[in-house]
Amino acid sequence: MTRMVVDTNYLQSKALQDYFAESLNNIAVVTPFVEMEMLKGDAPVNILESTSILAAHCKQVALTKDSNSVARLKGGGKGMKKRLTGGGRTSAFRKWSRHTRERARAGDKRANEHIMRSATNARAQLADMRQDAETFQANLDEIRKRYTDEELAAFRNGAPFTPTLIEKIRNQTMEMTQQFFEIHPDRPTWPPKDDVFYTYTFRFALCARLQALYVIARGPAKNVERLPNDFVDVSVAAYATCFDGLLSNDTMTSDIYEKARYLLDNEFLTVERPSIAAASIASNPELR
Repeated sequence: MTRMVVDTNYLQSKALQDYFAESLNNIAVVTPFVEMEMLKGDAPVNILESTSILAAHCKQVALTKDSNSVARLKGGGKGMKKRLTGGGRTSAFRKWSRHTRERARAGDKRANEHIMRSATNARAQLADMRQDAETFQANLDEIRKRYTDEELAAFRNGAPFTPTLIEKIRNQTMEMTQQFFEIHPDRPTWPPKDDVFYTYTFRFALCARLQALYVIARGPAKNVERLPNDFVDVSVAAYATCFDGLLSNDTMTSDIYEKARYLLDNEFLTVERPSIAAASIASNPELR
């Protein structure tokens, strides 16, 4: 079975139809932030358009758990995909696709009121993300100082990662991961040994660092209004590293995913190396 994370820009494409038609074992994984993007603008119209292909193939669709639940998950590589999905959200989507969606399309008041409530929650989350984006924007100049012009040029041009650049990305990703663990409402404990590399929290931190490098390497930072969308792209790329790949037409999201996948496969998850999580913590007293 192949489980690919689907980006918002892919939802209404013929390529997604072809993916489903190729094999009944091809599964599209939908993440919470992609769901949120479906509810932007005229929510009752957009949600129906965005789910037209998914609903027609709802048995080939899986939804991940909500973001807070995913951030609490622990464990190694075995069973990672199963841990991230479930919780009743997939079956709820299939039921919605077969019944409630059709009522909403027919103009059912109750079904459309439910969509509008979901849209209100989505707008609140977007507002929070915009506030986070302003903090991100303010920190870009400081992040820029950590990298040389040569490293940024190599990153922009797709040159191989140097050992120094890999070390910088690794240590800063570990720092960010620790910060995410600390601000999580449940304050989860640090996973044992190198299990941290199999957490969504670490994957998100890694993709967030790569996204910052992508922005910095290409010159002036983007308008803050665009940055919440970039955060969604980061989450999609991070989820994709936990499954079998990414279905996206976005250049930045694809670039982040490919670089994250390379670093995971060739640096962070190589079994013959010593525990790099322990090494990162040992080299940074703040992580102890």
